[in-house]
Amino acid sequence: MSNSKTIELLIEKLSNMNGIKDFKITFSNPVTSPHEDLPVAPSLNESWMEPITSTDYHEGPQAIFQNNLLNNRNVASTLPELLRKATGSRAGGFVFLSLNGEEETLSYSDFYSKSINILAGLQNNGVGNGQFAILQIENVRNLVCGLWACLLGGIIPIPLKAAGEYTKENFEAAKVYNTWRLFQKPVILSEQSLFPEIKRIGNSWEMEDLCILSVEDMLDHNHLHAVLHEPNEDEIALILLTSGTTGMPKAATYTHKNLLSNIIASLQMVRLEETDNILNWMPLHHAGGLSSMHFMGIYLGCRQVLTNIEAFLENPINWLDWIDEYKITYSWAPNFAFGHLKDRLEVIRKGSWDLSTIKYLLSAGQPVSKGTLNDLLSELGKHGFREEAFCPQYGMTEASGPITFGIGSSNWSFVSGSSFGEAVRQTEETHPFAVTFANLGKPLPGLAVRIVDSRNTVLREDVVGRIQLKGPTIIKNYYKNPEATAESFTEDGWLITGDLGFLSDGTLTITGREKDIIIINAKNYYNFEIENQIEELFGVKKGFVAVSAVSSPEQSNDDLAVFFSPIKQDSDLEKHIALDIKHYLGRYLGIQPKYIIPINECDFPITSTGKIQRGELVKCLIAGEFNDLIVEMHDYNYIGLAQDAPQDEKEGDDMICVYYTTDQLSSSARHYFELRQYLGDFERTLRLIPQSNDNDAEKLFSRKEKGVVVKLTKVFSEILHRKIVRTTDNFYHLGGDSLKVAQLLSRVRSQFGINITPREFSSNPTILFTAKMICEATGDNDGTLCFQSLIDSKERFAPLTPSQRSLWFLYQKDMDSPVYTSTFTLHFKGALNVECLKVSLEQVINRHESLHTRLRISDGEPQQYYQNDTLKINILNLSFHENIVRESKKQEIIQKEANTPFDLLRDPLIRLNILRMDSDYSILVVSIHHIITDGWSTNLFVKELLDTYEQFKSGGGFPKKNELQYVHYVNWLNNMVSDRKAGFQEKIDFWKKSLDGGVPSLSFPYDYSRPAILTHEGNFLDVQLDSLLSEKILQHCKKLDVTPYVYMLSLYSFLLHRYTGQGELVIGTVMANRTFREFETIMGYFANTLALRINLEDKNTLEELFLHVKQVVLEAQEYQDVPLEVVIGEMEVRQSRSTSPLFQTMFTYQNELIHHYQIKDLQIELTVENNHTSKFDFLLHVYPKEGSFLLRMEYNTSLLRKETIYRFLEHYKRLLEGVVEN
Repeated sequence: MSNSKTIELLIEKLSNMNGIKDFKITFSNPVTSPHEDLPVAPSLNESWMEPITSTDYHEGPQAIFQNNLLNNRNVASTLPELLRKATGSRAGGFVFLSLNGEEETLSYSDFYSKSINILAGLQNNGVGNGQFAILQIENVRNLVCGLWACLLGGIIPIPLKAAGEYTKENFEAAKVYNTWRLFQKPVILSEQSLFPEIKRIGNSWEMEDLCILSVEDMLDHNHLHAVLHEPNEDEIALILLTSGTTGMPKAATYTHKNLLSNIIASLQMVRLEETDNILNWMPLHHAGGLSSMHFMGIYLGCRQVLTNIEAFLENPINWLDWIDEYKITYSWAPNFAFGHLKDRLEVIRKGSWDLSTIKYLLSAGQPVSKGTLNDLLSELGKHGFREEAFCPQYGMTEASGPITFGIGSSNWSFVSGSSFGEAVRQTEETHPFAVTFANLGKPLPGLAVRIVDSRNTVLREDVVGRIQLKGPTIIKNYYKNPEATAESFTEDGWLITGDLGFLSDGTLTITGREKDIIIINAKNYYNFEIENQIEELFGVKKGFVAVSAVSSPEQSNDDLAVFFSPIKQDSDLEKHIALDIKHYLGRYLGIQPKYIIPINECDFPITSTGKIQRGELVKCLIAGEFNDLIVEMHDYNYIGLAQDAPQDEKEGDDMICVYYTTDQLSSSARHYFELRQYLGDFERTLRLIPQSNDNDAEKLFSRKEKGVVVKLTKVFSEILHRKIVRTTDNFYHLGGDSLKVAQLLSRVRSQFGINITPREFSSNPTILFTAKMICEATGDNDGTLCFQSLIDSKERFAPLTPSQRSLWFLYQKDMDSPVYTSTFTLHFKGALNVECLKVSLEQVINRHESLHTRLRISDGEPQQYYQNDTLKINILNLSFHENIVRESKKQEIIQKEANTPFDLLRDPLIRLNILRMDSDYSILVVSIHHIITDGWSTNLFVKELLDTYEQFKSGGGFPKKNELQYVHYVNWLNNMVSDRKAGFQEKIDFWKKSLDGGVPSLSFPYDYSRPAILTHEGNFLDVQLDSLLSEKILQHCKKLDVTPYVYMLSLYSFLLHRYTGQGELVIGTVMANRTFREFETIMGYFANTLALRINLEDKNTLEELFLHVKQVVLEAQEYQDVPLEVVIGEMEVRQSRSTSPLFQTMFTYQNELIHHYQIKDLQIELTVENNHTSKFDFLLHVYPKEGSFLLRMEYNTSLLRKETIYRFLEHYKRLLEGVVEN
């Protein structure tokens, strides 16, 4: 293919590709990236990770150890008892530090009173003993007050981290939702600032009965009204989650005994008393911060200084300032904190602190690397810090906090690397094969530790095996998750930690991790959670994704390795997929993988049961088998992520480079794949390089604003450690993660005096967007306020909407026609509980006032009103009939229902019938008048009904009635129409302009002459497209970058053009018109009919037609909330009883309907029943159904014969086949 032809094809494709804003194409020779430190495989021999079997161990004592727990009978046995004792402390209390450095002190007595006030508020809102409460609180003082309010009243708190973004993609938001479901819709105790965000995700996930209470509003409640609960030590006190971003959360259930046992045992290891000062800046939804620090402080009655992790990340030196100012004796941090301090050694050298007060400085999580720690302790020692005060620690959520304390001995152990696989041998640090491990010390008193092989046989000391725990600090189970409990505990009750290590003289050493957890920046990520997300990215083959931790004793963090198989073997496609993976994990998880490695599908190590063996992949990585791939991927990532042109670009024929600007969320892999497919046989290398459009950014800023950009660019560069950052570069694409975001926003707050939330920043993480937020005050009004006044209105009667009035007038013309009777059936296969179904129907109908709508005439005008009457549900038993008779009667009943009109002034507007066919087959027949329903509402009705049925049958409660109802939409719309505000009038003007210049009537070759009065008598014909053709249609849609709706509407208009010879057509369509989030969960007649004017005269190719129709549809979607009847009235269209105004044919794409459902032992199928009517001359309905399309042609039998419609559908099918093939 010639260069000119290639460029012509590329320009054509790129111009029409979604997400591509601008582009440049050049021919060049291949290039390599500038030299950088390339990531290579870990050089450590992997044998240190492997346990050996019991047959291989040497002679010696068994690897099982347990100190005795001293039983102090004078201590409290429950948490509420702890707090009450602490209120008598004179020295103790809280110091809360805010992000801006403000200090608030609170005695334990005053703290107790505030907690009681919140408890009174919870109890006044119906939350009491034995119930659960999710805590979504960012302010530390409010969090601990809310936590203790729950503990004092027997309410079980579930503290969760507040989400950075309350979106479905965000892991923390997903954890909140999954926890809320698991614990059966508990109250969420939060802060006013988070209410809008939590409500928004509640609407997105349809969290009905979502109850959010404000902790601030309860601080002033009269504590005399609170009822205290006196628990016993075996009651559940607290829930902490160890996972839950996808699927069933693993919720650790702590009893009072678990938590108190851990504190008592810990205090036998560390010697603390009431005069000590504790400092914690780690989150309190973490077992370390909550149990090891906060609860211990309450136990001692000592002073505790609490602040947010953001205060540390803003300036890690703050940690030293706090230790000095508050004379801290006990504090802790995960490994990454020590790395942050090491990065500031020069500041530490120049500073001045008194760190001699520290008795214990704990390091939890992954061990700190020896190099980091030695350099840091050397400098801290100059400020009075004693090296023996540094204490490595091993802990777990399931163990209620600490497991070991590395106290009173060297921080490091040195083991000969060659001895792994046999009994390990201690050696000198200078030994050439020495492997360094942190000395974690002896386990807590009362806690048993053993090392076992794969058969749970106890090994000998100094032999690497699986670490298991048992004792009073260990939880018994995960809440309502027997599968996870069974996987985590042996039959005789030992906790399977998933870690590998050995015991030597009672001291525990950890050598690696067996279980599927990755720890990055002190946060646990489960492999499967990340894998599920990566599988959803374009180009990744489902079922062939593995992520794993890659670590060595010298590293302070796990490195993340990602292995995947692409949908097609193409090395450049693999690199684009790798870029997308890197960008996605950075944006939504705040982590960056070090290794992203494509693996052929056939090379993925998979067991006979289909389980991917992650360990085998890690072995290959460590052995260096992927080194070439790692370097190759890095070369590509450097060019792609740096967004630079190749350094030695020059004319040539070996490579085509496409430089382009793109949307933040577009897929690099999809762009590459579609371009490659479009070019066909193409032998050159195709390189796509994303670019920043800084020229556009420059135009957006004034001179004053450019100063902000300069300062902000410096901040971005320092945090990302990059010399060049462009204003439109994506922060996450350049290596940003959650910790760096916190640092960035702290810098923004301190330099510019503005508070930007992580949610706001993540919506567009660029210098350009951040600078705009700093320079401009923005508002957000999504229309909620205008609905509140309507909710407050007590008006009972409401006028009809313009669309409802249209149906009313059509009804008056022909009251005996069932044309607007909407009937659908639900076919239940399985053991249906009919009584449960009846109750569920009543509940759904009672939640939606629109289903109780009645009509009346007042002063000559139709009105609608809500009448709370009990709807009749008919149950017809057909099971005693023979099969043929039963089937015949079924069809007869359904057809009678579909063809029976409603008396709009007398009848309820919904009819319900249940047909019992046999013990395993029942049918629900629902008929609703279109004046109170639409397609969206049908789907909503079915979904709510099945959810309610499932909840009721399993013993759950019912969702509450929505405060916002259909009548509020009716009043809002009528106000918009009558007031004609500027925005609404502008939309009307758009439609008038679109349809101006005369509307052509359809010149279709009808079989019969048009009668003077056209009735709605009709019929329908179905044609099912096969799955192969349907799949080709979908693939062609992707290639053309159009939706199936646009695609099939375009070809429908083209076929009409061939039938009529008309170059311009007006085709009716229907759009959902749910443009406000508040209306998405309300049943009613929202849908609007729209008139689409399609011009085929100057379209030389079908591609041009597709693009034209796409533009027409996009504009219609933007202005869809204007009722067609208002447009007709404005245009003064002359109406005739022989034809419909504006258009005579319609096209609908019914993608809002789900046709198949399954709940437990029931399979349910939805069928839309047709009656013998047609609303227009003819309509084409397209139903996407399970991998294929159903075409349903509805036609007026006064104008058309069945044979004509059959021929038309055959032509349409042939047209679809011809277009996808050619």
